[in-house]
Amino acid sequence: MLGQATINGVPAEAADWIGAFDPAGNCAGAAPMILNDGLAYFNLPIYGDDASTTNLDEGITAGEPFTLRIWQAVSNSFATYPNDDAPEYLNGWSNTNGAPIPAYSDPTVHYDFALVVNLYLTCPDATCLSGPVQSLAWGPPGGVISGPGVSGVYWDPAVAGEGVHELAYTLGDTAVTCSVEVSAAPDATISSVGPVCANDPPLPLAAESPGGTWSGEGVLGAFFDPALIVPPGNFAVTYVVGGGFGCVDSATISITVFPSPPPPYINTDVNGNVLFAMGGGNDIAAYQWNTINGGPVEGATGQTFDEPMDGVTYFVTVTNSYGCSSDSDPYSYVAPNVGDVTPGDWRVWWNPQTSTIESNRPIDRVEWFDATGRPVHGIAPARGRIARVWSGAETHIFRN
Repeated sequence: MLGQATINGVPAEAADWIGAFDPAGNCAGAAPMILNDGLAYFNLPIYGDDASTTNLDEGITAGEPFTLRIWQAVSNSFATYPNDDAPEYLNGWSNTNGAPIPAYSDPTVHYDFALVVNLYLTCPDATCLSGPVQSLAWGPPGGVISGPGVSGVYWDPAVAGEGVHELAYTLGDTAVTCSVEVSAAPDATISSVGPVCANDPPLPLAAESPGGTWSGEGVLGAFFDPALIVPPGNFAVTYVVGGGFGCVDSATISITVFPSPPPPYINTDVNGNVLFAMGGGNDIAAYQWNTINGGPVEGATGQTFDEPMDGVTYFVTVTNSYGCSSDSDPYSYVAPNVGDVTPGDWRVWWNPQTSTIESNRPIDRVEWFDATGRPVHGIAPARGRIARVWSGAETHIFRN
């Protein structure tokens, strides 16, 4: 059988083959394409059935129709003439002993095959610049993959760069595409967190790439809370960020937490004209007296404050050897005016060494009241209490 073959209107290639098949699907002959001047010719032998082998069907018999099928090498695909859905059965075969069949002896007759090639290309999952080189899934074989980052059948996100990229697989005149997104490589580098004190407020944690997960002792969400640990010590904090194939980064830092001194409290010393800082633990490296409204008092850096002003509210800050500080509760100072009395006047003061009220006259009775003036019975004197001291028929109001 002589003729010309095209696939989807395009001349077949030299590597393509054409064959003749009987209605039972048996191949009765096949031949490669012959290219000449841009056209694809075929010289297809179609063999007859050997009558002596009745149990085998080797070819066409007189009056038996046949169909033509073509194999496209580049796509490894088959097509029936003129298409797979409605194949045409050809009649007129005869045994010509090798000469062209009369009905099919014209090499200019054109046979066009409708070939449907189901191409596919599967792009990698979303990744980042630091993701690994990946092999691509594609088919049928014989085509070419193209696009940013493609090298043969491999794809490199670092070469493709950031963004959404379209990759294509082309086979003949057919192509399919898919898209893959490349993001920046995640960076889990954690911003430095200096030594902190146990009474510091929660500290926000930060890293180069946001959106990750924090973990470790003292971690609450994206904060490090010193109140959640027991100082002193070094506490590990870990950050993990990223997602997608090969795109996860992690980092760990150590945060040093120093102990803070217990809060001090203020009392009056000796004659009530001096404020005295008490408590604060055994590791006090510095004192600083402050006013509620005016800030630090210049030069007032000792355990005692010798020049308090009547009606001013003070607090004292103690700092330990780690550099951590604590503040006392506010203390509103009321001057006893004992500095203006004559030697014969009655004076009353608090002695912090003995934790008792002392007087330059005999004390007959002491009544204690709280800061609101309510009597207090059977409770040891404490800061903020008021005492009425009796000596004979005279009384003296004393504020502790």
